[in-house]
Amino acid sequence: LHKRPDGKKIVFTSSNFGALDILSMEGSVPKLDFRKEMTKPIFTSQEGNVIRADYNKENVLGFLSTAVSNQYIYGLYSGEKMGDNIDDSQTVIVFDWDGKKVKEIYLDKAVSLIVVSHDDSLLFGYSDNGKANVYKFIL
Repeated sequence: LHKRPDGKKIVFTSSNFGALDILSMEGSVPKLDFRKEMTKPIFTSQEGNVIRADYNKENVLGFLSTAVSNQYIYGLYSGEKMGDNIDDSQTVIVFDWDGKKVKEIYLDKAVSLIVVSHDDSLLFGYSDNGKANVYKFIL
């Protein structure tokens, strides 16, 4: 869950499946403006004392990390099956705050977390392969 820096909108993304929701703030009440489902979740429901959904290993993972600026939403997108234990990606999908896909960026390094500069000129990615790695990508 990320708030646009100017405070006017919020974005929610899911890592368990490819969901992106954009909400506007009307006072203190959020209103759904846009929903994008890149994939549908594959799960089985469990019954009993606790109700829960168990995701199938064939379920396709969604956004591993999300970063925002006043102009864009950057989603680090997996697209890999849950059973493959993929924790990082090289694909960043960029949306505007109306939900329109602006572009797709392919990074030269796989990362698990991203953050963007306030002016959309730089994207930073983090990866841990036994040591912490921070990469800078010029947009």
